[in-house]
Amino acid sequence: MRATIRFALVLLLVTASAVTAAPTPTELLRWVPTDAQVVMAVDVAAFRAHPFVQGWIIEHQAAWTGIDSDLHRFLRDAGLDPLRDVDLMIVAGNAQEQEGHALALLAGRYDPASLQAAMNARGAVSETLGGVTLFLGRDEDGRGAVAMPSAELLIAGDEAAVRTALAGSATRRTLVSGAVAAGHIDVRAPFWLVAAVPDQLRQGVATASPQVDGEHADTIRSVLGAGGTIQRVAMQARLDKELTLSGVAVTDTAENAERVCDAVKGALAAARLRLRENHPELVEVLRDAHVQAWQAEVSGYVVIPLPLIETLVAAKPNPASGPGI
Repeated sequence: MRATIRFALVLLLVTASAVTAAPTPTELLRWVPTDAQVVMAVDVAAFRAHPFVQGWIIEHQAAWTGIDSDLHRFLRDAGLDPLRDVDLMIVAGNAQEQEGHALALLAGRYDPASLQAAMNARGAVSETLGGVTLFLGRDEDGRGAVAMPSAELLIAGDEAAVRTALAGSATRRTLVSGAVAAGHIDVRAPFWLVAAVPDQLRQGVATASPQVDGEHADTIRSVLGAGGTIQRVAMQARLDKELTLSGVAVTDTAENAERVCDAVKGALAAARLRLRENHPELVEVLRDAHVQAWQAEVSGYVVIPLPLIETLVAAKPNPASGPGI
């Protein structure tokens, strides 16, 4: 009997270790292509465990799961429930003039057999790349691909992006590692985003600024004019008894960082004026927002109490159906 108990305990420990050995953010980042201009991460498990988010899921899950769409039918056939099975999501992409690419890395718990059956039923063709089965399908947006390197990781995106990820190396964190080294983000935060602003976008913003007219035109022109100097941005969020949002914008010069800082402060002041009659509770939040410039960087943060978020969410009508997909 004691031997049986010892065996059961060992088996339990081994099983528990296997279940909790999900990919970490750092491990997922090695799949991100080096040319990614935007990388975003969401720790779904951390948000899902928060009481506020749990309540929201319970309230909205019926509408979400009741949608009759191709995506939901696929998820059902593949045995996937995003709200239950996905623990960590990293999305990466770029915005090239000729052809952009997007990649989603989803860490969680999956059933390879059900996924393969669902893909085959939809006419996907498969091949093996680097020991991993790659499923290829075509829709109105082009040729997409799905791969499952393990039962804990799904990789999805356009074919070129998924192939690049599977071809991978362990040195694929240029954009993110720079933000981490500068102290702009912590990859363990439940949400973070880093982005490099393309030159054509910055030029377009600078060109559009003088053309703005109408109400609050001065504020908008100021923000656009200063925003055209921003080269990179990073932000993250933490959720506890309040929601804390923080961010950093990297400009080309210290002088332009001061311009961006002044423009943001002006925009916050204008927002407080607009909100003071209908949403005085938001005015207090914006008044406590902190923005500062240091060298070529502008940083800031704002803290939003959860009761305020609950009030705003409760005031918004609950749609009869889930999000359009």
